[in-house]
Amino acid sequence: MHCFRKGDVAGALAFARNVAVREPNSESVKNVAVALVELGRAEEAAAWTTDHKGLLDPIQYHDLLCAQYAKLGKIAEAVAHGDEALRLKDESALPRDLPNPIVRPFDVDVWEPSAGHDICADDPWINGRATDPNRALAFHPFAAEQKAVAQLVLDAL
Repeated sequence: MHCFRKGDVAGALAFARNVAVREPNSESVKNVAVALVELGRAEEAAAWTTDHKGLLDPIQYHDLLCAQYAKLGKIAEAVAHGDEALRLKDESALPRDLPNPIVRPFDVDVWEPSAGHDICADDPWINGRATDPNRALAFHPFAAEQKAVAQLVLDAL
């Protein structure tokens, strides 16, 4: 949206709302939600997203709510919606045909090994809501998590 590029977020919100009324679809719902968050109105964005859930695919819905709740500091809700979005993404991934019979798909369970390393743990594998420029972006894994998961993958091979 041109208004966003010019920095007129309020104008972008007005435009996005008009489009959402005329042409309700996932893109118009998402544009309104993003503009509301940019204006510091994350609570309203979460309500807007929830009210228009039927226009969003489930992954979009949970991704949007994850970001909105993170902005509000509602970490448990953000993590719950983020986890649900990831679960749905995993379920919707189509199995690939592998041309090389030597290569085979496999799963690596990281749920149990990551127990006790959540965001609030003494030894977290995932960063909290504040970006640490020397370690990880907000809600992204630390190097310790990456090393542990890499070792699990190597062990599975």
